[in-house]
Amino acid sequence: MNKPVSVLIIGMSPIVGGIETLLISLFRSIDKEKVHFDFLTFCDKCAFEEEIVSAGSKVYHATRRGEDPIKNKKELIAFFKEHPHDYDYIWYHLSSASNCLPVVLAKKYTDAKIVCHSHGTSFDSRPIFRPIHLFLDKIHTPQLLRCTDYCYACSAAAGKWLFKDTDKPIHLLNNGVNLEKFRYKPEVREALRREFNLAPTTKVIGHAGRFCATKNQTFLLDIFEAFHKQNPDSVLLLAGTGETLDAMKEKAKQLGIQDAVRFLGFRSDLNDLLQAFDLFLMPSFFEGLPITAIEAQTSGLPCLLADTITEETAITDIVQFSALDAPLQEWVQKAQEMLSLQQDRAQYALKVKEAGYDFEDTVLEVLNFFTNEANA
Repeated sequence: MNKPVSVLIIGMSPIVGGIETLLISLFRSIDKEKVHFDFLTFCDKCAFEEEIVSAGSKVYHATRRGEDPIKNKKELIAFFKEHPHDYDYIWYHLSSASNCLPVVLAKKYTDAKIVCHSHGTSFDSRPIFRPIHLFLDKIHTPQLLRCTDYCYACSAAAGKWLFKDTDKPIHLLNNGVNLEKFRYKPEVREALRREFNLAPTTKVIGHAGRFCATKNQTFLLDIFEAFHKQNPDSVLLLAGTGETLDAMKEKAKQLGIQDAVRFLGFRSDLNDLLQAFDLFLMPSFFEGLPITAIEAQTSGLPCLLADTITEETAITDIVQFSALDAPLQEWVQKAQEMLSLQQDRAQYALKVKEAGYDFEDTVLEVLNFFTNEANA
């Protein structure tokens, strides 16, 4: 039996988000006799670490650059010197060239081919540091490109953002979803709404994502507060964890909507939760291509998104966009219009498949890339 292609993945964080969801799904589904994944992380414990290790893969830890840049560099140099020939590929998932050091050092000290994979059209950064990160992104992009053998992106917009005007080919890898898992099932909807004590007439607006400035949940609460005034029989369900969670709970109290807003924390059953929603709302400042919006469309759930999110997200006819600087009433009106839509939710899994977002196709594309390129 041939030895599997060995891939080191960099980019798994401690918080479950879109990148982590994609990576663990690929990890679970890839043919491990053909491709082996290990992980290099910049945290004490990354998402799904116990599962990864128990499945026979390794998770390495290094100091985060923002915590101690000198220690971060020393540890990366030591790591790559220790593993110069262990990996056929190093697959770096990122949203900015600001920190290109892992790629530069991997290129210098290993013979692995470098795959850089863009997941954003900007990046999450505190306002005080953002000018610095933008400057670093600008000056490091040429260096990133020199060290990158293969450019990947979740959308054309994400590719343009990270790789700028490179003449290297940019390969798009669709963030596919498990169609059967997310396909609309009325019995699941009814059971979950009973669990949440939701009447059949109650309008349920839902959102899933990390609680952080980028996701703009503070504006989401403003939208719902205006919507709830006109539609008292409504609730907002919020799934996720993150650094701004407590602040959002406090804001819900300040707006007087705490009884109509439910913070659900991390949910491993998002596929079921989406069934209970009537509208998916995402007013993010930016997104490369949010996998949760693809999952929502798979369940036939109308999606109202900020126009700062790439239009490539609209892979079906149940997505609308609204400007972040539009009056709240415009958001409310669009929400009400979309809630009045009468569509067969069960048919949308097929529409998502036709759009090229079947996760089985994503897995096959990743498998073919690593095995075919390794044998080239």
